[in-house]
Amino acid sequence: MSGTLTSQGGTGFGDTIMTPGGGGLTNNGTIQYSGALHTLALAGAGAAYTQGTQGTLIFRLGNGQTSDLFTISGAATLAGTVNFVAQGNLNARQVWTVITAGGGFGGTDFTQKIYPNDGNPRWAAGPPVGGFYTVQN
Repeated sequence: MSGTLTSQGGTGFGDTIMTPGGGGLTNNGTIQYSGALHTLALAGAGAAYTQGTQGTLIFRLGNGQTSDLFTISGAATLAGTVNFVAQGNLNARQVWTVITAGGGFGGTDFTQKIYPNDGNPRWAAGPPVGGFYTVQN
């Protein structure tokens, strides 16, 4: 995929991308969310996600450890940029899970991480542990 994929999930629900036959999604563009905080799911037998060096994922973070979430039924291979955007003033010492990958991450991580510009020097993300990718402040 190149260009921008905007996931526009509604109240408590999200969008699902089905990959029949074990296919996957390769991102060399931008994936972003709009509307309410929600989940984007990549589903199908062994559905894999690969983000190239030119790819960007944008996640919104809210208080109460709520955030956009990307669930991948298969493996994820990460590169490129991840951008975390605060939804209002965030309380300190929160942890958000932003990606789950049933097949793990294969030791990969994003090349560049962009955090909210809120003056908090404690921001940290990754590397992925097990099938979870988290960010904390």
